[in-house]
Amino acid sequence: MKRLLLPVLLLIATTNIAQPYIDSFDIQTGTGSNNSSLPSNLVADGSTLYFAANDDVHGKELWVLYANETAPKRITDIRPDSISSLANGFGNIAVLNGWVYFAASDTTLGWELWSFDGNGTVNKAADLDTGFFGSNPQYLLGFNNKLYFAARSSTTGTELWEYDPATQQANIVIDLKEGTASGYPTQLTAFNGKIYFAASDTVSGIELYSLDPATNTVTMVADINSGNSPSSPSALTVINNKLYFFARTTANGNELYEYDGTSAPSRLTDMNPGNGSGAFTFGGIVEYNGSLYFNGYDVSATSYQLAKYDLSTNTASIAHVINPNTTATIRDMAVYGGNLFYTANDGTSGNELWKYDGSTHSLVVDIYPGAQGSNPDDLTVAGTNMYFSARAFSIGAELFRYSDFPLSIEETKSNANIKVYPNPTTDILHINIKPQNTGTYNILLTDITGKTVYEVHKELKNNTSYTVSVPTNNLPAGTYIYKIKSSGNNSLSTGKVIK
Repeated sequence: MKRLLLPVLLLIATTNIAQPYIDSFDIQTGTGSNNSSLPSNLVADGSTLYFAANDDVHGKELWVLYANETAPKRITDIRPDSISSLANGFGNIAVLNGWVYFAASDTTLGWELWSFDGNGTVNKAADLDTGFFGSNPQYLLGFNNKLYFAARSSTTGTELWEYDPATQQANIVIDLKEGTASGYPTQLTAFNGKIYFAASDTVSGIELYSLDPATNTVTMVADINSGNSPSSPSALTVINNKLYFFARTTANGNELYEYDGTSAPSRLTDMNPGNGSGAFTFGGIVEYNGSLYFNGYDVSATSYQLAKYDLSTNTASIAHVINPNTTATIRDMAVYGGNLFYTANDGTSGNELWKYDGSTHSLVVDIYPGAQGSNPDDLTVAGTNMYFSARAFSIGAELFRYSDFPLSIEETKSNANIKVYPNPTTDILHINIKPQNTGTYNILLTDITGKTVYEVHKELKNNTSYTVSVPTNNLPAGTYIYKIKSSGNNSLSTGKVIK
């Protein structure tokens, strides 16, 4: 089991109240280019976070981070050794009534639907297409005690399916393109008692559809781009009892649409007049302070920047030009702690995490200094924390946490009596340790980028007090992380130090 490390921690401001911070979980602790666990498919169930990650020992598997735990735990090891069992794809993890459903493969079956009951039991839920390749379930959505998803079979192609946990039976809902051709349903979203998704039939291109589970009826909502040219609805998002999404027409390009569940969907924007596109799928759609924010473009911007649609005035505009020279590369957005967070590239720091507090747009932290950027992705709020994947120089691509509720040093879990003083420190930091077990202990101090600024190994005896004095006079002012680990690489204590 890989242990929790905290190589990156940032105090956003310096006041006497608890301040937001960022830390990370080094799941794959290898070195060189192969030191990334590549977390993906982050899904929140209350304050619990589920995701897929590769620790380089068991391959890509299902992991969980509980709110009261200091480190994530691996749930599955379906395939032996370092062979991955979890599939790469869109929406491959979903939670329904406390059970986690996900796409995975064992040694005999291709990618199929699996389940975790929340108490340690992992089982294959359904084998929809026997054979090596499997059905590859994607866009999993729990709704009204059933699981809906897109899946492939050798006789129907990729279509819409449902799984009933009560009967443990999976059935195809509709074969939009009869035979082995595929309707490719995507973007499954619950709204107004129905399930909406993008798909294609034999006549129209990719358009917006709905499923009424009460009658098991599938209907095309609208042929937004008439004929067989697709409108390709994307980023389906429910806000204030309406469905918002992007769609493309030949005349207006890709723009923002609104649907109330009854009338025909209406186009809200034409930010790039004519057939140019004023909205870009990446980044999605979020509501913040009465406006919808998205990745948009108009004639005032050089390329795609942070855009907004004001719901009170029904007007669209560029909210902030992040990169005046080219696209801001907005990849994801989320609202957390009363602020709008988004990932963007300002042309200098690479793609990093940004924040808008209602008046000011600011770079939260430069996790990977330089033009390459850390590429934060999959911003997911779980309980009182926000999680995302990102790449740091010292640990590779791992799971990060942003929190408005940091643990104080006194609250840090510890397997030894440890005192760290003075804090804040000026010239010398003292770390007093009274371990419970005799052995070699590693005392480490890192800066906010994970760079080691001090490290020492000490042979310590149980129930004997030792003090390590760390010189800090030559360190620049800022926030540092101390870590104390035993010879077995078990973390005894970790916390923050202010210089």
